[in-house]
Amino acid sequence: MRLKKGALTLSCFSLIILTMACKSNSENTGATQSVDVASVLKRADELYAGRSDLARVREAISLLRNTEGAQEKGYDVAWRLAQFNFYLSENSDVDSERENALAEGINAGRAATALQPEKPEGHFWLGANLGRKAETGGVLAGVSTVSEIRREMEAVVKLNDRYMGGSAYLALGQLDLQVPAFLGGDRARAVQYLEKGVKVDDDNPRMQVMLAKAYLAAGRKEDARRVAEGVLKMTPDPNYVPEFNKAASEARSLLEKL
Repeated sequence: MRLKKGALTLSCFSLIILTMACKSNSENTGATQSVDVASVLKRADELYAGRSDLARVREAISLLRNTEGAQEKGYDVAWRLAQFNFYLSENSDVDSERENALAEGINAGRAATALQPEKPEGHFWLGANLGRKAETGGVLAGVSTVSEIRREMEAVVKLNDRYMGGSAYLALGQLDLQVPAFLGGDRARAVQYLEKGVKVDDDNPRMQVMLAKAYLAAGRKEDARRVAEGVLKMTPDPNYVPEFNKAASEARSLLEKL
């Protein structure tokens, strides 16, 4: 996904609301608190921008994990924790770190959706972490997990289908490609989702490479070749170089099969 990119529990996020003693100038106290949280979020985003160095991702996660703020800021902390942990789980070489990142990412995603169910970020990163956890189990299986992933990504499509370059369509297409038919997988529907995603953002390399895989699974080899070759001709977005490099690697592997 283009990504045009201890364990934290829901109860922990209830503590993210900082309770302060009443002071003579309560308005000034609230303003200072907001500025502090905003600064933390800004620094976390700066660290994550350099995510090709996993040490920066770990630092960003630690910074967010220890942040307290007003409830509306708690949402911004929660979905970032879900996003950053998802990236760590995808790229860490340490099994225990990947497992812990997924656990924290899922809990943070659930917290975000509870705080602001009308916004797309929490739904997207909760679904992404759930999908990643299912993949690491060897097979995307379990009716309840598949249903939850689909539900979260469909919520993103409804709320803002352009979020993360239309990557909710990418997730739904990948789900239909990887889930067995008896659990609701559907290759034809996967192609439809991914083609919708490309219409939303035709410059999303991970969307394109997944569409190439869907075409191959559907027996459309020439379409698969065309799309995979197109990925390798893309100019990477400087904000998403790690994601582009992964998509390009997958495109090369697919072309070798063809």
